[in-house]
Amino acid sequence: MPAAIPNPKTSAGLIQRATDWAVRHPFLFIGLLLLACEGPFLDKAVHIDDALFMWTAEQIQHHPGNFYGFDVNWVGRTIPMAVENCNPPATAYLFAGVAAVLGWREIYLHAAMLLVTFAAASGTFHLARQWCAHPLSATLLAISLPAFMVSAATLMCDLPMLALWLWCLVCWQRGLQRDQTIYYLAAGLLGGLAVLTKYSAITLLPLLPIMGFLEKRKAGWWLVWLLVPILIIEWYQWMTARLYGIGLITAASNYAAQTRFRVTGGWFNKVLIGIAYAGGCLLPVLFFLPTSPACRMWSTPWNSSSMRGSRKSWVSERTPIFMRWPPRVGFRVPPQNPPSGPQLPFRRGIPRC
Repeated sequence: MPAAIPNPKTSAGLIQRATDWAVRHPFLFIGLLLLACEGPFLDKAVHIDDALFMWTAEQIQHHPGNFYGFDVNWVGRTIPMAVENCNPPATAYLFAGVAAVLGWREIYLHAAMLLVTFAAASGTFHLARQWCAHPLSATLLAISLPAFMVSAATLMCDLPMLALWLWCLVCWQRGLQRDQTIYYLAAGLLGGLAVLTKYSAITLLPLLPIMGFLEKRKAGWWLVWLLVPILIIEWYQWMTARLYGIGLITAASNYAAQTRFRVTGGWFNKVLIGIAYAGGCLLPVLFFLPTSPACRMWSTPWNSSSMRGSRKSWVSERTPIFMRWPPRVGFRVPPQNPPSGPQLPFRRGIPRC
């Protein structure tokens, strides 16, 4: 029996029409959602670590090749900016360019950050479209995280790094699928630029060969393109060592090693903060639990005859093959009733969910 179509004049019908429109126009829907959430903060004053990036942007406007060539009093004493700021300067270059064209008003700077936020959200959608069947839901889940929305209202380097990281993965995945040089080159440049935006993006580099081997199943010329971000990082390290006496990646690493426990208070506090952060990031997942098949199945009474077979089938499908009895090794039994209709072609590589 076909499902009933909601009346478009009722609330359920309006919700269905809005959902259909969002699915047909995902980027417009994501942009409007971000504007509604972050628009009230476009005139937000510079605060906390935003000032470090603004001072660096002012320095870049006067001396573009010496971005940290000035002193700053940030913690009660005057020290070189290269020592105080343990972040790379790519975000400050962005703000220097925006201020050179539009001026230093906060609304212009936050508007530029809103565009960066949209770039991160659209990159999430493109990446999710390659990995799952519901990219819009995955994107909404990602951008609803507290860390994403709070960072989008600042003038710091977190969201720019995330946007570059995501688009690097998107281009790298497309390059692996299509074997086109332009995507490999774009992924390498974006990956190197992500590291020059925030040093923690260096963890992206091991992920690229892992994705490559999952897709290609063997080594090839695609590995050569991993040299692009490595060369960018090495050039930055060499250039900053000439300017400031030490490579800034090395300086940031030394600072992190010295303050790892002094600031956070030891392993216990670090673990507690990590659990709290992970819990906050995974909180939106709770909204999807009632609709999951496993949740609906296990919420059915145990004495339900219609569910005993379903539970047995569900458990057997998720049991590793070497744990099943009797074992089936060495042959595959064809289906008794093969499905009719057009079949999707088998795609070697990373499976879609």
